[in-house]
Amino acid sequence: MPEAGRQNVDSPYIHNNTANEFESRQDIRGAEFEFKAAVIAADKLPYVLYRKDFLSELGKYELSETYEAYPGISADELRQAYHKLLVLPFVTRFQLAAFYARHSAFPEAVEVIEQAFKIGIDDLVVKDDDIIKLLKRAQDFHRIVTDIIGPKKLSKTFEENFDRMDLDKDGFIHEDELKKAQLDIGIDSEGQKMIRHLLYHYLEAEASSHDEWVMDVSGLSRKDVKKFEERRNKTWKRLPDR
Repeated sequence: MPEAGRQNVDSPYIHNNTANEFESRQDIRGAEFEFKAAVIAADKLPYVLYRKDFLSELGKYELSETYEAYPGISADELRQAYHKLLVLPFVTRFQLAAFYARHSAFPEAVEVIEQAFKIGIDDLVVKDDDIIKLLKRAQDFHRIVTDIIGPKKLSKTFEENFDRMDLDKDGFIHEDELKKAQLDIGIDSEGQKMIRHLLYHYLEAEASSHDEWVMDVSGLSRKDVKKFEERRNKTWKRLPDR
């Protein structure tokens, strides 16, 4: 790699490997520290210099069919190396978010993956096929953890949309009614987030209060959702402080 890449800088890769080792030993706090250190290290890398060197080296490959930045290194291999480097601020946050999700710290997972998307991907690498796949995985991850955690005011949002979702007017929102509500353009984005959340946790939410009067009645009541929200907020805690 060119001179800018050989500077004595803190390596995100080393922190990430150490984090994985800690996690494999169930040292969750140590793993969190190292995943965070990988993000910090990635943010401190001299990307302006890396971009300058990358474009310079690409220009040399274009001018000469025999040019090699290092012996045996093709232009495609050079691109691959620099692309992985330039995407590190996004990747390290994705890795930290995935760590949080693995340990049911969903609030942190959502915050960090949204930070990653806010930072985005460098324009030089955004059209790379591997980067496109990475972005798709991150988008899927974001959707899943968002559906898991749901809206902050779940029962309030449920109440606001109850009459619209209760198609048979029996006082319960059944699974098929939730699915139909996904197609209701009159329900806003927060309401749709609530619907996806309850579909994801339907059986758990349905059993929250046992307020059905007869055995053949099923579905979500207002009380079910309120009890489920209370239990969810107690269970999905942030990782405790040291």
